[in-house]
Amino acid sequence: MSTIDGKSGPEYTYVILSQPLGIPDYSLKVTPDLYQIGKGQTLTLTVNVGRIGGFSGAIDVAVSGLPKGVTASKLTIPANSNTGIVTLTSSIDAPLDSSAIVVTGEGHIDPSVTIKKIADVVSQLPRPGEGVAVARTVAFAGVTTNASVPLFNLVPETLTVTVKAGSSVSIKLKVDRKPGDAGALPAIVLAAAGQANGLTVEAPQIPEKATETVLKFNAAANATLGPQYLILTGTLAKETQIAPAIHVIVVPK
Repeated sequence: MSTIDGKSGPEYTYVILSQPLGIPDYSLKVTPDLYQIGKGQTLTLTVNVGRIGGFSGAIDVAVSGLPKGVTASKLTIPANSNTGIVTLTSSIDAPLDSSAIVVTGEGHIDPSVTIKKIADVVSQLPRPGEGVAVARTVAFAGVTTNASVPLFNLVPETLTVTVKAGSSVSIKLKVDRKPGDAGALPAIVLAAAGQANGLTVEAPQIPEKATETVLKFNAAANATLGPQYLILTGTLAKETQIAPAIHVIVVPK
């Protein structure tokens, strides 16, 4: 047995999984494997789904084992979707801590049947004796809080927004700028991602020295109903920070 590029030997490890054809199932993989989170900072964890045997249901994702002061956002990967993002956010007063985390999924075969899985953790590591990094499964994902203070943090006033199809809802977005640092004062450019069909987000630039702005969620009359997870990023000069994921629920008019 060898890799697709002809590599083989005792230093290469293989795992072969098999099961009867046609049985609905799935696998989960998360990246990256290590997180260093500063005061009030938010980082993202990507969850990828491998669907097997025709499984197409939604998957509820949860994160456990987080250090003190760190929280994870909600995530349900929709039916037929293969990826999702969880945000990990440290409080401004989180103590210095470190722990291994576990990401689990609960896939819905039908209303009465679920399949629970623990996600594999994937890291970019070099092959033995080589310098080229490739995706490899590792034993755990680790999260460490540290004392660093970002130039700014983005803080939505609420992490759950419900909007009716054909209407709009607005919320405030606060920005915590690093005290005593002139480099934290320029304007911050915002960008939103994760919206499904029919949902748009107005995210105006935060002016120089300003401490808040207003986000407006617009759902078209034919907008996709159900939960969505908005990922908002802000860029100030060369630094980019992420807001905790906003759970947007579009409901019938």
